[in-house]
Amino acid sequence: MPTVPSSFVPQANLQDGGEVPLQAPGVEPVRNLAADQQVQLGQAMTRAGNVAWNVGSNIQDSIDEAGAKEAHSQAMNSSQELLRGKNGYLNTQGKDAEVSFQATDDALTQVANNVLDSLPNETQKTLFRQAASRDLFTYRGLTNNHRNDQAKTYFLKESSARIELLIPQAVNVANTRNDVDSNGNPSGPFNLAVETALVEVDRIARQEGIPRDSFQYQTMKNNVWGRVTSGVVDDLSLQHQFTAAEKYVVSQNEKGLLDEKTRDSLLKQVRSGRYSQEIVEGAQNVIQTGAVQGISFGGNYKLPFEDAPLRNHTESEPTNYVSTEAKDIRLTKRDDYAIYANPEPGSPLKSPGDGKVTSVENGEDGIDISIAMANGTDVVEFKNFRGEFQPKVGQVVSAGEVLANNGEGIVTWKMKENGKYFDPRASNYANRSIDPETVRPPSDEKEALQAVTDQVEDPTKREDIKNKVRNDYGNIRHLQSLDTQRAVGLAYSILAKDGATAANIPPQLRKNLPPAFLKQINQDFQENKDMETKEKLILDPGLLTRPVIDDNGNATSWIETQQGISPKYRLELLKQLSSPNEKIEFENEMLQSALIANKNSKLAFPDMTVESEKQAAMEFRVGFRDYMDTQQKANGNVQLDRNQTRKAIDDYIMEQLPKRATVYGFINEDMFVENMTQPQWEKAFYTLGKTKVYLKDIPQAQRQHMITLMKNRGMPTTVKDVAKAWNEYQNQTK
Repeated sequence: MPTVPSSFVPQANLQDGGEVPLQAPGVEPVRNLAADQQVQLGQAMTRAGNVAWNVGSNIQDSIDEAGAKEAHSQAMNSSQELLRGKNGYLNTQGKDAEVSFQATDDALTQVANNVLDSLPNETQKTLFRQAASRDLFTYRGLTNNHRNDQAKTYFLKESSARIELLIPQAVNVANTRNDVDSNGNPSGPFNLAVETALVEVDRIARQEGIPRDSFQYQTMKNNVWGRVTSGVVDDLSLQHQFTAAEKYVVSQNEKGLLDEKTRDSLLKQVRSGRYSQEIVEGAQNVIQTGAVQGISFGGNYKLPFEDAPLRNHTESEPTNYVSTEAKDIRLTKRDDYAIYANPEPGSPLKSPGDGKVTSVENGEDGIDISIAMANGTDVVEFKNFRGEFQPKVGQVVSAGEVLANNGEGIVTWKMKENGKYFDPRASNYANRSIDPETVRPPSDEKEALQAVTDQVEDPTKREDIKNKVRNDYGNIRHLQSLDTQRAVGLAYSILAKDGATAANIPPQLRKNLPPAFLKQINQDFQENKDMETKEKLILDPGLLTRPVIDDNGNATSWIETQQGISPKYRLELLKQLSSPNEKIEFENEMLQSALIANKNSKLAFPDMTVESEKQAAMEFRVGFRDYMDTQQKANGNVQLDRNQTRKAIDDYIMEQLPKRATVYGFINEDMFVENMTQPQWEKAFYTLGKTKVYLKDIPQAQRQHMITLMKNRGMPTTVKDVAKAWNEYQNQTK
């Protein structure tokens, strides 16, 4: 069992003689009138009373000690919950430790007082006070130490957090980084944010006991500057201000604000980003304009005037130049490449790029303004400016920022690089010596590549831009191919409709169709019209010579009514008309009479809108012509007389009519498909191995296209060859 501290053991001071002070009150001895035995008996009883009192006192002491222990345990449990519980003080951090310190101390004291008040007697209270006093002393030591530790942590975290807020704040106003006050000291939002962050660094160093002249202290400051510089560089890179970004890194390094690793990393980032952007922009712009240019090459320069008429200086400077054409720019003959601007009074004069105003002086005919650009090499000059207000020397400006409002008159705009003037229109060129007047968009990839060769001096960059140009042209061709495929598909869907011709293709769609395709469409249309005309003449050869009477009673040639036929076939018909074949017309008339006599009017005069009737009549007449040619050859190529013709016609009818259903269905595998009618297409097939390839399975939209391709490649277009070609195409596309 645990040993009870001596403070919990009741103590009593013994008087001389060893007697306990808390005894029964003394009794004056009564005169002993009894026998000695009675006296002795009384003394024995007195001693027994003293023993009983001592026993009772020891029992009370044990009870008080146990009560004090129980109270102490209760107080300890409650105090531990306050200190180490789920929400205990020793688990608080930072500012919470400071805020809850006094409340915790008061709560610990209150726990002890509450337990003390619950004790029943002064002995237990005395015992509890001694133990509780020692505990409170220990607890206060723990809470004070925790408070001091967390106060330091809170301070460091708050300073660090403030630095974290100030760095992006500085980056967001990086365009004010060059601001200075009237004494030339850094000023403005950027410098204020950075200086405040450095003050927090100093406070952290003092709290940690880091000397200001130590390497560790300098590293802490450089860390802030490194992150600020990195943010500024990222911001400039997003604006493609790579030259300005590189210059800023170099400047920061020269001031000793960057460590070597950060400097090298940022310079590599800027140079790599600029190079990649130059390749992309150079390729895109040379394809579009013929000039290898881009904002990454220059300073992301913009036009300083809004819709102001512009032109270059000539040998003689006009004094009252007024242009009737917007942006009238002419080739300069001077060495300063100056450009006149005639802006609208009150319109803004803007800075072409990021920079700082270096001079504002009175000129010959107005104010002369100079701006040093952020890349460190370019200077912008405005001469003869007249306006409502003017920029101030030392003013930091951004690209597109309004410098002033234009007044009446002409403003001159010049630019120079390292003291040498160049054409401002070439400010974003890879090669500023290129004359903008000579630049023209390339007509093809070859011209674009030649422009890159002429304008880019660095061989590695030149080859990289060329490769990008080749890749971009490849993408352009691919996109054009996709557009063409979509256009062709739409055109086929239009042409698939009954009676549709090339004229039904909308102009917007037509311009995306390749010329060869349009030519083929017209050719296919003419071929179809030729075939329709041939079918009509097969059924009725007399159409060629019979005149057509219009609604007004005027007669015209039947050939003139056949619109859409090819010029070649029209010429052929005209030749036939000049020397008509009376024999064929005569035979056809006799055949018509014989068919009518045999009650076969559908063969004699088929309904051309009913495909089956039309097909049957066509096949019957084609067979008839072949039969008659055979009969004439059998007659020694001597034309048959009337009786011979009638007999041949009767024999042909007697031979063919009973078998017509099967005979007309037969299609020779060597038959040319362009001579087939639609019902023949429905029946035609060719057996490849164990597979029957039906021509009817070839979609209408692809049928004529495939036949045309085969003809262009010199391939025969028989049933057999078309079936083989279609089967091969299907196998390739699976």
